Amino acid sequence: RSGTCLFFFDGSMNFFFGLNVKHGNVYKQTPPTGSLLHITRATLGPDASSGRVTLKVWNCATQKWFVICTLNAGTTNQCTLDLAFSAGAEVKFATEGAPSEVHLTGFYEALQEDDDFLEGAEEEAEDEEDEED
Repeated sequence: RSGTCLFFFDGSMNFFFGLNVKHGNVYKQTPPTGSLLHITRATLGPDASSGRVTLKVWNCATQKWFVICTLNAGTTNQCTLDLAFSAGAEVKFATEGAPSEVHLTGFYEALQEDDDFLEGAEEEAEDEEDEED
């Protein structure tokens, strides 16, 4: 199902991500090649009804739903998250409980090869081999 999904380029190789997850629907996202999707916040929509709303994510590897957070209008309207999903992996989001919309926000981060990091790791491996001899 389609939902409202926003992307904004900020000039730093990161893109804003926003998705409105409506009750009773499953929303799919697939991070593009060369990027990670970071989800940083879940917030109840402005018209949230009373009651608890549970936000879930589908794990394709285990074929199971996992609870990310539970929100409750008036007491827990938002939750800070730190979730990262790799490129090409389909991610599914859904809610259960009260019929309130949940707004997910975060960003796409462009991956870059870090040659200095890779060279440092290779040098460490060579140093360890020399010590073993």
